[in-house]
Amino acid sequence: TNVGTTTPASSSSPPTYEAAAATTTGGTEVTTTTAGHHHHCHQPPPPSHTHPHAGAHHLPTVVGVSHALPLAVEGRLQLKLGYDQNTLQLIVTIVCATGLTLRQSGAARNPYAKVFLLPDRGTKSKRRTKTLANTCEPRWGQTFVYTGLRRSDLTGRLLEVTLWDYVRYGANDFIGEVVIDLAHHVLDDEAEWYQLQPHQDTSYLVCVNSCKYSYVYICLFIL
Repeated sequence: TNVGTTTPASSSSPPTYEAAAATTTGGTEVTTTTAGHHHHCHQPPPPSHTHPHAGAHHLPTVVGVSHALPLAVEGRLQLKLGYDQNTLQLIVTIVCATGLTLRQSGAARNPYAKVFLLPDRGTKSKRRTKTLANTCEPRWGQTFVYTGLRRSDLTGRLLEVTLWDYVRYGANDFIGEVVIDLAHHVLDDEAEWYQLQPHQDTSYLVCVNSCKYSYVYICLFIL
């Protein structure tokens, strides 16, 4: 992992619009824990040293979100992913982002992040950071914990983190996303930079997951 020189987070945080979403109960539990933790936003490395997830920039295409003149996806997101085999917890920290594009008007963004543990797109999987006002260099430092997961349970699971720009009047704007294959990712709780990408179609995962359980149900019914 190539992470640049560590720099302390600013003592003055950007103003926020609202607090992070509350934890739901039942099934896979997700909690947000920020008190007592200090997640410094490290200086991003040069583009040539970005995490392998980086790719060519394209225009985002997101259903329900439109731009008069779509902007190219730019910027990077810093995450920390860890796994505790003793407590069976997947630990996801949204540290910060850098280099986000300005709005078409030239104004700064009101960025927030949404997290899904795919293929589940239900409320048990969805999580959201707080919204930071007027910044293209957001620092969240928020941690989400998915419990009750064996390491083998992460096979076939993808972590999707999308960044959005909160718009008071109208639809929120898509900024970019990162999708990580947890089965082949080192979960050592070390900060890594990821290049933001255009929206990826992951709906096929829901179909594959549904078909898999349907097949198991049919086999059990026959037996």
